[in-house]
Parts: sequence; C-alpha cells; structure tokens
Amino acid sequence: MTRVLLVEDEPVVRRLFTTILCSDGFEVRTTGLISEAKKLMSEETFDLIVSDYSLSDGTADEFYDWIKKNYADLAGKFILTTGWPEKEGFPVILEKPFHIKDLESLITKVLGS
Repeated sequence: MTRVLLVEDEPVVRRLFTTILCSDGFEVRTTGLISEAKKLMSEETFDLIVSDYSLSDGTADEFYDWIKKNYADLAGKFILTTGWPEKEGFPVILEKPFHIKDLESLITKVLGS
C-alpha cells in the first residue's frame, strides 16, 4: 500500500485531503507541523509527501530543503499545495483551490503509475 505523509495545518483541509487519499486506497499519516513531519519521517517510510506551503512552524521551502538533504529519494515525490502559484523550486505544485481530479492526476504522475 502506498504511504502518504500529509503536512497541512488547517484541520478542515487536512480532513478533506485525508478523505480523498484514503478513498483512493492510500495509507495516510497527517500532521500540521514540519517538526512532527520530520519526526514521522525518521520513524516511518513514506512513498509520497503532500505539504502545504505556509505552516505554523516554518515553510515548505525549509521542509523541502531538509528532505532533499536527508531523504533525496523523496525529493521528486513531493507535492506542494499552495494558494501562491508563483512558488518555484518544487517538483510539483498544486494550486489551491483545486479539483479532486487534479490532485489524483498529480499523484498518479508523481508516483509514475
């Protein structure tokens, strides 16, 4: 089963993403903090990361740089979700608001399936 780490600090959005991902057959772990995401990554294995840009303890810039340094194999399997589409430096950006099919298509593309 494909394991997804979802990093989103808005509870309503986190629940929506979790519902979508679980209904598509993914095993999902969630957190609203970068610090907790790092801890989860040190304890568990993930196939995909979906992260909001602005989080209460930092930004996805910092988190993605940390992933590239510590988990290089996941650097290409990172989907940034943001309301700021001009962000650069991420492999895949999903602009909010989005359609569920857009999320599902991006996941398929990123996972290569």
